[in-house]
Amino acid sequence: MNHYELEVAKIENRTPLFYYPYSVELKSDFAREMLAVHFRDKFKRGPVRPVTQQDLALVNDENMKTVSGKIDFHYNDPKETEGTRIGIVKALAREALGNNGIDAFRQLAKNVKTYGAFLIEGKDFEIIVGERVDIEQPKKLTFDDLPDLMGINEA
Repeated sequence: MNHYELEVAKIENRTPLFYYPYSVELKSDFAREMLAVHFRDKFKRGPVRPVTQQDLALVNDENMKTVSGKIDFHYNDPKETEGTRIGIVKALAREALGNNGIDAFRQLAKNVKTYGAFLIEGKDFEIIVGERVDIEQPKKLTFDDLPDLMGINEA
């Protein structure tokens, strides 16, 4: 769909039609250490110190939910394949990870120059896209519903 077609579709139907959840799977010890430092500093700032087993324990399912999310779709293009949508979700997930404030993912943000160590997709982490979840849409009102809404009984 063209840009203007997407905008018209969003205006016509403001509620999302479906979404894809995504999560991050860590593949390397370096990635676990980088996120352990982030989670440690998020809860308690202090002097720079080595990563301990207590810090590595912070990289658990509960804290990893902060780097997960979902991408909403407000349109349903029949020409768009499932693979194309998954590609869109991965691209938007990379951008969201870059903007979420974790230094390890900072290089994924647009127009941001990074220095120091960062994680590389494919080597250190992988973005996992879940199954499509359809959102139940509200019933669209028709002219037949108007007398019922106004309280007029048919004779």
